[in-house]
Formats: sequence, C-alpha cells, structure tokens
Amino acid sequence: SLRKNPRFFPPETIVSSPENPQSKVKESKVKKRERRAACAAAPSLDEVEAFFKGRPGDPERFWHYHEATGWIVHGEPVTNWRALAENWIRNERQKPEETAHTPSYDLEEYENFDIFEQKEQT
Repeated sequence: SLRKNPRFFPPETIVSSPENPQSKVKESKVKKRERRAACAAAPSLDEVEAFFKGRPGDPERFWHYHEATGWIVHGEPVTNWRALAENWIRNERQKPEETAHTPSYDLEEYENFDIFEQKEQT
C-alpha cells in the first residue's frame, strides 16, 4: 500500500488540515517568534528621543504607548519603528490644540446665589 511506503509520505511532511493540530501549534510558534523579534528590534527611549529631536511631538508618549502594546500594530509586529514615528508625528500635528473649556451658562448669575438662604414665607 502507498501509506506504508516512506517514499510517498516522508516523515518530515506535515499535512495541513483542520484535523491536524500540529499545523496550529507550528503557526503559534511562528507568531511568538515574530513577536519576540519585534520586541528585540524595539528601540530604546534614547533612540526615540534622538529621532524626535528637532521634530514636533512627544517622544516619551510615543515610546510608552508602543512599549505598552508590545510594539504590535494591527496584530502584526512593528518592523520599522521610524516610519511608525513619522506617522505618529503627522497625526499629532493634525489634532487641533485643546482650548480651555468655557461654560455655556452665565456664572455671574450664580455668584450671589446662596443655597442656604431661607425664603420668607408669606
């Protein structure tokens, strides 16, 4: 029979199928390896600060944000953190500056208001 003949089914061949749990284990090991590589390639805070020098933006905020996410963006490890930083800077510039909140009501009306003042009953 063909199944017993190693020439047709070498032992190193892994058949990928839903019934074969080995293929899923192999995929998860590859993903773990990729994430470790991304963490190993992650820049230090000093590298990020040197990159941001002369550019607008907060290098510490960028570094802490991506350090907290494990340098993973959209489920994939970051391969080029400099390009990621350029996009970060571009997006930071597009945000409008926050202004102090001004209340929509007149505060002078409430300055002389005393909540403990008792009204005279007539």
